[in-house]
This record gives sequence, structure tokens and C-alpha cells, in this order.
Amino acid sequence: SAFQRLLLYENAFGFTRLRAYTHVAIVWMAVLFVGFLILLLLNRLRRFAPLAALAAVGFAVSLNLLNVDAFIVRHNLARSAAGEELDAWYLTGLSNDAVPLLVAALDDVPEDSVEILLELHPPA
Repeated sequence: SAFQRLLLYENAFGFTRLRAYTHVAIVWMAVLFVGFLILLLLNRLRRFAPLAALAAVGFAVSLNLLNVDAFIVRHNLARSAAGEELDAWYLTGLSNDAVPLLVAALDDVPEDSVEILLELHPPA
């Protein structure tokens, strides 16, 4: 149910770093839970600690591969293209990973958002 509520927040308000981290964490917790159930059925719970460590490493690697700030920009720009509100102020606070995507999308975002994006991230 937490995952469903998170999806509702993401659909209503877009992605933030916290929502992206939580999204990935919930997926990895589900993987860990399935692994726990399998170990329980096989009566091998002593192998849970390495499984938990592997899940923690998988979470960290997933965030690195996902490039969270670029992911946030892509999804929030897609929401904006679908007619939803774009929180340009939030996007300007993201890391430099977000800048190329923001600059590339300047022609596609609402005019008031372009002004906000250009104030804090002028194109090179």
C-alpha cells in the first residue's frame, strides 16, 4: 500500500529526490522480502545476512545507474508535456546532471517555467 500511495504522489505532484529514492528502496525491499520467503521455505535463514548486504549494494548501484536527478527531470518534463504543472523551482535545485535535459527542454516547457530555469541555469 505504501508503493501505491507513492505512485499516487508521483502522479499528482511529480518526482522529487525523496520520492525517487523511496521508489527504488521499496522495490529493493520487495526483492529482499521475496528472498527472505524463499530462504524461509528452504530453511536457510542463515543466508539472509548476505542477501540483505547484496540488496543494500543493489540499492546503491541502482541509484547510481538511474542518475536520479536526470530521471526526475525526464519524468517531470513528461508530466508537463501531458498538461500537468511543472515545478521549475524544484528542478533548478537539482545537480548538474539535470542541466543538459533542462536546457534541451526549454522550447517545450511553459513560458513562466522557462524564465525560472534561465535565471538559475543559463544555457552555455
